[in-house]
Amino acid sequence: MRNPTPLSITHESTGASCLGVGRILYFDEKRTPREEPLQSRMTWSGFVLAAFRPSRDPLQAGFRAVFAHLSLPWTPQRSLTTAVLLALFGGIFGLHHFYTGHSRRGLWYLAFFWLMVPMVLGWIDAARLALLDDAQFRNRLKNDWRTWRSSTGLPLSDG
Repeated sequence: MRNPTPLSITHESTGASCLGVGRILYFDEKRTPREEPLQSRMTWSGFVLAAFRPSRDPLQAGFRAVFAHLSLPWTPQRSLTTAVLLALFGGIFGLHHFYTGHSRRGLWYLAFFWLMVPMVLGWIDAARLALLDDAQFRNRLKNDWRTWRSSTGLPLSDG
């Protein structure tokens, strides 16, 4: 097998038992070319979005490994578009509140979905979210406890 060029991403088919779907090639801090294999992994959100973004999970796992190797923080970003769509179509169950970290409010929507009031509130929330810009949306997100603990320097594991 020949060495790939530093700017290439390769895809190999070596049989049904191969779980690798390709490689990410990057340069470390010493400008040495490195490669990170992309493994076929599936998360719940990847399962839901598989028809639209089939390579989402392998790419995220590969970039997470590259960021860890380069000692860079990996901070997943919440999307305003996703929050608006969840409010529009899943607002009756409070899915947009769970997505933005307001799980208590989401539980209230979930508890009273049978009244249809959360559906109307979800549409109102979708309209209000659609009028926000990215900075305002970031301010409305509730910080995850893992993000808070990592920003304070506390260890992420309890052990």
